[in-house]
Amino acid sequence: MNLKIFYSILSILLGGFLIVQNSLDFNPIRFHCTNYILNSYLYLFISIAIVFTTLFTLDHTSIDVHTIFNSNTRFILILLCLIIFPLTLISPKYFLTKHLLWITFISMMSIFIFPIYKYQADIFYHSALTTFGLVVALSMLSFYKQDLVTDSWSFYLVASLIALILSQIAEIILTKKGIIKGKTFKKSLSYISILVFSAFIVYDTQQIITKSKECVNPDYINQSLNILLDTFNIFTNVTNIKE
Repeated sequence: MNLKIFYSILSILLGGFLIVQNSLDFNPIRFHCTNYILNSYLYLFISIAIVFTTLFTLDHTSIDVHTIFNSNTRFILILLCLIIFPLTLISPKYFLTKHLLWITFISMMSIFIFPIYKYQADIFYHSALTTFGLVVALSMLSFYKQDLVTDSWSFYLVASLIALILSQIAEIILTKKGIIKGKTFKKSLSYISILVFSAFIVYDTQQIITKSKECVNPDYINQSLNILLDTFNIFTNVTNIKE
C-alpha cells in the first residue's frame, strides 16, 4: 500500500478509536457530553484525514483529472454535494446514516481540490500550512478571549457571506463579458473571503465552547463540519492568492 494512504487511514483509525473512548455511549449508540471540546476537534482531525486519504487515493490510482472535471461530471458532483450536505445535518440519533453521509460529503468536497494537489503541489502544501497556522491562531484567540464573540455576530456574518457570494457571481459574469480583466479583482475578493471566514472560525469555535457548557444532545459531526467548511474556504482563497 502507498505509505501516504496508509498513514492517512491510520490517522482515521486512531481518531475513531479516541472518539469511541471519549464520546460514545452504547445500547443505544449515541454521543455523550463528556469531553465535548475534545470530541469536536477529534472529528475535525478525522475530517482532515479523510480529505488527505481521498487526495492520496485519487493520485495513487492515476485518475484523469480532466475526466473528473468535464462539464457533466462537475455538475453532478456539485449537485450531489448540495443534496448530501443538508442530509449531514440530520439528528445524531441516526448514528450510522449520519456518519456515512458525513464521510461521503467530505470525500466529495476533497475531489474539488484534487487538481491543486495534482498539478500545484508546492502551492497546495504552502496554502495548507498557511491555513493551518491561521486556523490554530484564530482558535486560540477564541479560547483566550471567550467574551470576544456576541450573538450579534451571526447576523453580520450571514450578511457578509451573502454579499461575498453575490460579489463572486458578479465577478464571474463581468469577467466573461470582458469588463473585468486580469486577476486583481478576484484576488481582492479572496482577501475579503479570508477575513470573512476567519471571523466564522472565531464564531464557530466560540459556539463549541458555549455548547460544551450547555450540552444536552451533542452533535460533534455538525460542530466539526462548521470548522471544516470555514477551513476549506480559507484554503481555497489562500490558494487563489498564491496562483
